[in-house]
Amino acid sequence: AFVDIFVSVYENHFNADELNEISDAATAATQGKTPTLSDSLKEKFQRTAPEVQSEIIGRMTQLGARIGGEVGAEVQKEHPDWAPAPSAAKPATEPK
Repeated sequence: AFVDIFVSVYENHFNADELNEISDAATAATQGKTPTLSDSLKEKFQRTAPEVQSEIIGRMTQLGARIGGEVGAEVQKEHPDWAPAPSAAKPATEPK
């Protein structure tokens, strides 16, 4: 699921040639070589980075919330004595 988020965001912002160039640069880096990107791709990265990062963070937050909810429900189902069900929980009181 995590990789799918990154792939989807990058596919929305970069074309196939740009993605291949990014992949080649990442491969070079893992091989201890200096990765290189074309000037146009470097500029596009700089221009789109805030939006790309925002989309990734937003989707990861949604995924985390969904998974957290599923885990919480499963724990509640398997161990009801650990914590009251959310609907039975008392609201927090504000300090005076």
